[in-house]
Amino acid sequence: MKLCQQYDINEEAPKIYVEQGALLMTYATQKRDDRYFEQAEEAYRKAFWEARRYSQWHTMITAFINLGNRMFSSNRIDSIQQEIEAFKSCTEARHEYNYNYAYYLQEGLGYMEKHDYDRARKAFRKQMHSLPPNDRYSYLLYGAYASMVKSFVYEERYDSAIVYELQMLDLATRTNMKDGQTVALYDLSEMYRLSGDSLRAAEYYDQALRHKDSLLNRNKLDEVGVMQFVQQLEANKSELHGYKRYNLYISCLLLLVVGIGVVWFFVGKRRLAKELPAATTSTEKYMRSTLDDETKESLKNKIQEVFEHNREIFTPNFNLDRLSELCESKPKYVSQVINQLYETNFSSLLNLYRIKEACRIIDDKDKVGNYTLEAIAGLVGFKSRATFHTTFKRVMGQTPGEYIKSVHKKMS
Repeated sequence: MKLCQQYDINEEAPKIYVEQGALLMTYATQKRDDRYFEQAEEAYRKAFWEARRYSQWHTMITAFINLGNRMFSSNRIDSIQQEIEAFKSCTEARHEYNYNYAYYLQEGLGYMEKHDYDRARKAFRKQMHSLPPNDRYSYLLYGAYASMVKSFVYEERYDSAIVYELQMLDLATRTNMKDGQTVALYDLSEMYRLSGDSLRAAEYYDQALRHKDSLLNRNKLDEVGVMQFVQQLEANKSELHGYKRYNLYISCLLLLVVGIGVVWFFVGKRRLAKELPAATTSTEKYMRSTLDDETKESLKNKIQEVFEHNREIFTPNFNLDRLSELCESKPKYVSQVINQLYETNFSSLLNLYRIKEACRIIDDKDKVGNYTLEAIAGLVGFKSRATFHTTFKRVMGQTPGEYIKSVHKKMS
């Protein structure tokens, strides 16, 4: 892109924008990061309008398909009305092999906006039939399957959605479409969760995390982030000349943070002193509870069974309400038993089992070294590496990195 701008070769820009959008979509899919999805959308928009300007119809249609699929998947069809109208008005593009595919896509999106799901699905089926029976167009067929899935999800017909999602996974696996496999695995996890099959949901989520991590390592996709960082540094070279001033700002900021920390420590200490007497009245809190000792013990056994044998606790959205459903009890009773018999709260108990599972993964000599810390965090239910790091240190008394080093030392 820099070379295009430098030598005024603007007609090459549309193709570059399409490639940029594809790369950012891959990165966003693996990282599950909305920032990169937004950047990909912007790249596809630029590609569409620039390609239209230079009468590059194939590139324009490709950008339109990618943008349309993205907006459909994020429930924002209304945000591409301008692109839809511009596409429909380009009669010169009708000779392109992917025109019919794109035409049926916009037709299906129009019906989806009107909630006419049956007609939308007819359009999406026409999309599929517009493609030659050739694996070269597998990514387009994959997109049509995804549209079918979304149409069933809108109607909450999850069983039908799963059928097409499984076809997506089969297609992606057969044609070695690595990104497609990751997306299909995540989607299947969500479909089974919505349909009430928590066990399969957890299994597919586990597979998605493993596949995502192996793909990140294989393709070195993290280098995309590094490249963007380096480009930003180059763009701001003039600002880096003020390095000494920057250091001064950082020093002042650190002093300010330390000062706030000291104040916060004493304020927190005083607050804790005030709250401590209330904490000792745990027994009084449950004085009116109708649970007898036998019921408490029975409920404790059910809680223990879930935490020790149900892998759903390692999914990110597992909460007290879901635990109560599995134990066939009310959240307030489950919370009471955890508070009184485990002498802790739900979050702490859940984190204890999650960290225990993380240690099991790290201790496995056949798997150690195959996962990044981010992958391990995801496998045991943490939504971010930072939260995993903090919780691990609180439970184990050392960071995950330090624990991994100690395991490696034992093995050697």
